[in-house]
Amino acid sequence: MQVAVMQLDLEDFNSVHEFAEEIIAKEDHVDFLVNNAGSLFIKGLTADGFGRVFTINHLGHFLLTNLLLDKMKKQSATRPVRIINLSSVLYKFGSLDWENLHYDPQGYMENFKAYCDSKLANIYFTSELDRRLKNFNISTFAVHPGNVASDIGFNIVQIYYPLYKIISFPFLRDMFYGSQTQMYTMLDDGVVGNSGKYFTDCQMEELWTHATNITTGEELWDRSMQMVGLA
Repeated sequence: MQVAVMQLDLEDFNSVHEFAEEIIAKEDHVDFLVNNAGSLFIKGLTADGFGRVFTINHLGHFLLTNLLLDKMKKQSATRPVRIINLSSVLYKFGSLDWENLHYDPQGYMENFKAYCDSKLANIYFTSELDRRLKNFNISTFAVHPGNVASDIGFNIVQIYYPLYKIISFPFLRDMFYGSQTQMYTMLDDGVVGNSGKYFTDCQMEELWTHATNITTGEELWDRSMQMVGLA
């Protein structure tokens, strides 16, 4: 097996376009797309004027997926495709405020809220993507990997970092176990019938009501298309 390392900056839409163009040019097939990058406690706005956390966690993945979608649609006539979007159980504390969809968060609670909002966006992206791909052999899944002992959170300001470590440490799992639900939705044949759904601990879990509104999914899609320059 060969592993190719390519540069991708999800908060830079030009970088996303260049990455997608290289994938389309070099790869015969895209069997799996795992939108795995995540960030929290990152202040500031992108060059396009969007909140960095919302851009990295949602808009960058949204743009990348849509840029590769024509290739994946054509492929799906002969080879199935699966798209896995990494979300989080913290979607439960998120909301999508159309008047304040992205922002430069200030303080611990706003930073936490920005992350939760982006994870709810991942949920809606997954379900709306599935709704739009019903005529293709493409499955989509939103996945909560669990609380994984990774580098995420390393940039939390020093005053809050000890609190973050104390709260999270008892619940952290090794990265090997943190990848299991992603692998399950990638490789298990039994999950295809649950395309568009949310998975955690290698099983489907019903979403909270505020993450299941079809109109909200459509609105987020339309606004995301405008924000990434595809509309």
